[in-house]
Amino acid sequence: MDRLKYTLTKGFYLFFLNLRKNFVSILTVATLLFFYLAVFSVNFSASKAIDKLTDIKTIRVFLEEGVSYKDILKELSELQMPASFRYFTKHAAKTRVLNLVPGAKNIEKLPVELFPEFIEMKFADYASDEQLVMETAIQIEQIGGVRTVEYGKSVGEKLGKIKRTSMLFIIFISVITGISSAVIIFNTISLSLYKQQRKLSIYKLVGATGMFIAAPYLFAALLESTLAFLIAGAGNYLFVSGVTNYLLKNSYFMLFTPPAWLFAVFYFLLIITTVFSAFYCVFSFLMRLKSVNEV
Repeated sequence: MDRLKYTLTKGFYLFFLNLRKNFVSILTVATLLFFYLAVFSVNFSASKAIDKLTDIKTIRVFLEEGVSYKDILKELSELQMPASFRYFTKHAAKTRVLNLVPGAKNIEKLPVELFPEFIEMKFADYASDEQLVMETAIQIEQIGGVRTVEYGKSVGEKLGKIKRTSMLFIIFISVITGISSAVIIFNTISLSLYKQQRKLSIYKLVGATGMFIAAPYLFAALLESTLAFLIAGAGNYLFVSGVTNYLLKNSYFMLFTPPAWLFAVFYFLLIITTVFSAFYCVFSFLMRLKSVNEV
């Protein structure tokens, strides 16, 4: 109990000491995390938008101007596929887009004539096979009066490369952010250890264990990382809210914050990085201190 009390008391002391004398380091970590969360939020929102466009069960048949939708519906029915059909007029097509992207006022201003008529063909769940959908789409393309055909797989193939590239970018900046945070934490603790070198030498001389000395620094580092994460999270929330309510107010693209469980994962990874960096820093310093004392 006394050891725990010492760890908490000393840890809080080191934490508040760093707040006063080395707040820039904490702010630097918070800034790194903020930029990471902001980029992740944009990527997450783009992925959600892509997923909305890649429903494998649906084929959209866009009609040529002046073509009767009843004639096309008759042709589609003759394919005898387990699917339901729904016709969208120009007005209904515009309404559908507005429902997919609520708040996009610039789309509301567009004339109805710009939205093409189309027939939506939705397969039954038991028949939602990629191969069947693709073969059906190819047959529909041969029907006269059909301008173009879109289906989940074709859209997914076009957008999949974008999604994979953005995922690789996120992995890259995740690694860079983790390494940068670890280096900053390492340097912050090293500076604190250097300033208390004499006191730590006395601890070593009286037989204090490495874990006894390291525990307060580990605890202080956890507090600093938590504070940096909270600052970054608050900054990201303000960023997403500001962009959504002002910059993207009249846009068809919506920005979302990642779900809570993803934030929990980010925090967990930050804590692991912090503990590893702090542990390595303290014990490497104590090893060097031991060598100096022996000399």
